[in-house]
Amino acid sequence: MRRRFRDLMLFQVRFHRSGATGLALLCRSIDAFLRKCYPQAFVLASQSLWAFEEALSAMTAAEHGKWRNFFRADWLTNVRITVYSVNALRMFYRSFGDNPDYFLWHKQFLMPESEKKIYLENTHRNPPSDDDLARRLQECFGM
Repeated sequence: MRRRFRDLMLFQVRFHRSGATGLALLCRSIDAFLRKCYPQAFVLASQSLWAFEEALSAMTAAEHGKWRNFFRADWLTNVRITVYSVNALRMFYRSFGDNPDYFLWHKQFLMPESEKKIYLENTHRNPPSDDDLARRLQECFGM
C-alpha cells in the first residue's frame, strides 16, 4: 500500500511541483536576461534545469516491476527534451555573458579581491563547469 501511494500520489506531487517550479524559474530567467542581468539569468536557468531534472528523477523512481521503463516513451510530457532545451538556453546565456574564455563571472563575482589585481592567467584557465559556476553564483547572489 505504501509503494502504491508513493507511486500514484507522491509521484504526481513531485512531478507537477518540479515542473511548475521549473517553468516559473525559466520565466524569471528570461526576464532577467531581457533586463541584461546575464549572470542572474544563468543561475535562474540552472535552477530551472535542476527542477526539470527533479521531474526526471520522479519518473525514474516510479518505474519498477512491470512498470520498468514506462517513461521511456516520454513524448507526451517531453521532460527529457525540456531538460535538453533549458540546458541549451543556459549554455547560450553563459557564452553570451561570460565572455569567450568562460572566466569573466568567476573573476568578477567569485574571485577574492586580492587575486583579481594580479594573478597568473595560466593558473586560472580551467573554467568551472556550468553546474559548479551556477551553484557558486547562486550562493554569491543569495538566490
